Amino acid sequence: MKSWLAAILGHPMFLITIGGALGANARYWVGVGIRSLQWTELFPLGTVVINITGSFLLALVAVLLLERPTPHGQAWYLLIGVGFCGAYTTFSTFEVETYKLLRENHWPLGLVNVLGSVLAGYLAVMAGMNLAHRLWPLRETTSKASSEAVLANPPPVSIAQTQQTEGGTTTASMRKV
Repeated sequence: MKSWLAAILGHPMFLITIGGALGANARYWVGVGIRSLQWTELFPLGTVVINITGSFLLALVAVLLLERPTPHGQAWYLLIGVGFCGAYTTFSTFEVETYKLLRENHWPLGLVNVLGSVLAGYLAVMAGMNLAHRLWPLRETTSKASSEAVLANPPPVSIAQTQQTEGGTTTASMRKV
């Protein structure tokens, strides 16, 4: 692959954009599918499902890609964790829908929405973390302290740079930031 193409495809903005486009579409189509069920007319079940599955997926990829660093883990995390999950999960929508339920005096449903989303989302995070730890246990060379350090201070990301040479040729290179 040409170096300029590799620089573009590995650029954080490209990875986040592609992941975000996929996540936004997934959010839309999952929501449409769930809203098509007649019994979900009043309660925002689509948002609850999206938040729970997004919490699970984000927890899973955080363990796999940040706690167990791999050569391309940071790039995959930008694509899936930041891009896809960032566009897929719907916390702001959750807040607006809760407000509407409360404003329209649907207090029991508002309470179910808040407690269900927060508690089930937390349980989904626990399930995702536990599943990832069981399926991909830490290697003996990786300590818990080093895993936590990666989460607190993720490795630098590569930024693409292009340069025009005297002969008019453009060259691409990667720089860590």
